Amino acid sequence: MSQNGVQIDFQDLWENWPYYVYDISSKIDTNQKNELTKLQDFSYEHELTASGKINAAQRMRYIALMGTLICYVTYFLYMEPSGFFIPFTNWTLMLTTLSLMSSISAAGDTSNFGKDALLTSDTALHVQARHHILYTLTIVCNFIVAGFYWFMLREEQQHIHGKHEDYGLGRSLHLELVHSIPGVACFVNSICTNCILKKENWKMITYMVIIYGTFCWIYYMTTGVQQYSFLDFSSS
Repeated sequence: MSQNGVQIDFQDLWENWPYYVYDISSKIDTNQKNELTKLQDFSYEHELTASGKINAAQRMRYIALMGTLICYVTYFLYMEPSGFFIPFTNWTLMLTTLSLMSSISAAGDTSNFGKDALLTSDTALHVQARHHILYTLTIVCNFIVAGFYWFMLREEQQHIHGKHEDYGLGRSLHLELVHSIPGVACFVNSICTNCILKKENWKMITYMVIIYGTFCWIYYMTTGVQQYSFLDFSSS
């Protein structure tokens, strides 16, 4: 596929996506540079573990992870299992879960997150890039969820799900938990992890809106079901 006369190599994009997202020199460049070394650092946590000291940050991550797992339990207890992958809130829940698991793994992984790992291992490059992109997406998505639900949709959603004949109370509880716990878990991971965002990656907000908006449009066209009141495709 070509765009403006430039050939897009999707295989190369799939295999070497970190080079497209981050400022990383070519593998054959003698002057190696990798901005991931400045964006995240787990060396202190590795030192704590090696010296046998308590890693409080890791314990906080595990607590946050347990909190996110509660949201899965309440969803499958009170909501429709077949609709799990439809709400953007659940996309955010899954990203938050994966981000926490990635940070937990990184805190104990000296092979891929240790000193000079990026200079000696292509696997380390992909693992570190994946951690940072999940960390970034989780923050972005939780901002979107918190903004839309608590300031725009809470009353409407509580009215719709709260009046369910059998699971009204359970659904109301789930809505409160799933729109708060992932955000808290994201905040906990942010203050516990020595990781900073890349300024240019805030454009992912636009990408996520486009991707999910397209998903909602396809969902509406195939099922006729409108997911959110402000996304009324029938009137456009």
